[in-house]
Amino acid sequence: MLEKFTEKAINVVTEAQNQAKLMQNVSVQPEHFLLALVKQAKGISLNVFRTYKVTFEDLQKVVDEKLRFEKSVRIVSTPPFSTASKDLLKKALDIAQKSGNQNILYEHIFLAVLNDKSSYIPRILERFNFDIYKTKDLISRLSQKKTKRQLHPENDENSGLPEELLQTDNLLSGSKEVFDKALSKLSASNYEILGTEQILSSILEDSNTELTQILGNLGLTSEIFEQKLKEVTSRKDEFEEKVINKFIKTYENGGTPNPCIDCNRYLKFEKLFQRMYELRFDYVVTGHYAIVEEKDGWFYLKKGKDDTKDQSYVLYSLTQSQLSHIKFPLGKYSKVEIRKIAEEQRFLNARKHDSQDICFVPDGDYAKFIENYLGKTYPDGDFVDINGNVIGRHHGIIRYTNGQRKGLGIAFGKPMYVADKNIEKNTVTLCTNDELFSSEVNAVDFNALVPNLSSEFKCKARVRYNMKEQGATAYVNGDKLKVVFDEPQRAVTCGQALVLYDRDTVVGGGTIIEVE
Repeated sequence: MLEKFTEKAINVVTEAQNQAKLMQNVSVQPEHFLLALVKQAKGISLNVFRTYKVTFEDLQKVVDEKLRFEKSVRIVSTPPFSTASKDLLKKALDIAQKSGNQNILYEHIFLAVLNDKSSYIPRILERFNFDIYKTKDLISRLSQKKTKRQLHPENDENSGLPEELLQTDNLLSGSKEVFDKALSKLSASNYEILGTEQILSSILEDSNTELTQILGNLGLTSEIFEQKLKEVTSRKDEFEEKVINKFIKTYENGGTPNPCIDCNRYLKFEKLFQRMYELRFDYVVTGHYAIVEEKDGWFYLKKGKDDTKDQSYVLYSLTQSQLSHIKFPLGKYSKVEIRKIAEEQRFLNARKHDSQDICFVPDGDYAKFIENYLGKTYPDGDFVDINGNVIGRHHGIIRYTNGQRKGLGIAFGKPMYVADKNIEKNTVTLCTNDELFSSEVNAVDFNALVPNLSSEFKCKARVRYNMKEQGATAYVNGDKLKVVFDEPQRAVTCGQALVLYDRDTVVGGGTIIEVE
């Protein structure tokens, strides 16, 4: 359908995708088109937004607020269009055809956005006292005028040139230089694909263009853009190093990684608090199901009201400083209560299914992700029993996790489970269910969340997110932790978090490195 879009209309579509990417939304929504229209506005449309004092910065804040539940940690180069956005583009085509124009103009997208009743757009524009009906009439007349001009070019003094070319003549004249600069930036950065980042950077370097002046008025200069681009690139590299690569290494070595905890510890909260200090705010607020309570100057992390959704387990790495500046407003509610509130407020994701997958592996196929990410396949190897005897063949070591029974691809005459993996020997050790149990667990990077903690104490402990706490004795030696369970626990694996509790209070936690 894009072949029917004029250059200005394509720019709007491209900018909508870019806004979705910058805002880390999982898909392009109609609200992103509204942002793109404001950013791409010229002539009459620009005057319309100025009349109602709709600035790009203010609008971006409102849209980000409305779409805050559509965030994603997953790194997406080109966010897909949502069903609502696809419907919006089809509506723009319908508007164009009904006006006698086979091409979709900027104005047709504008009208489609103004006619969209299913998104947040009407409520967003209400904040600016925006007169939708008056604007629709004005834009309709403008689009009809352009249609007549295209159908009867003999009546136009500039009939020799397309309307879009007339409006972007200055930009087109320097486009070759812009793309040459962008290609040189691409080569210097070792990227393989030319993206909007390099093109925009090249545009901003020329201070004499109208576009650069407009962007400068919006607070975007070449220096600021380069700085922010470096920050984004740095965060991406950091995410790959501290989360994805660790996930793969742990998985290869037979452990069960918990990348969400690593993301919390090394990236998410660190960056949130950094931004909080930059903006001189007092608190970071998130939607985790947990509770923070202060007593005698100490901040305690506690389990959320809803035991089935409690997320205190994945938050054990928070520090006292962070706990003193964080709020979890959902912690005192159940998930059912929150969904009811969301429906009452007409949130789009009020009935959205809970995701159990890792953000960068949305389909849950870890093996496929690892092979695609590393660009290699894992060869077949031997299944062995706990005595080292070969009892079968496996189909790639990363396709198996400790405790796994189903999907082994071979019948043994009795239930067998994955007990261990050896990446060097390319073997997967299988055992019976009774042989999966262990009583002692060693962990490192222990983070204590209560004061005056003794070196030995009774507690409850979790070794998986979705398990109940079990009675145990903990032994603390600096940042090292040893736990002896009152009763043996099944399928405890390296890489997972070992989190200690005193009733509903998190005592502390660390990463499991050894199971006995």
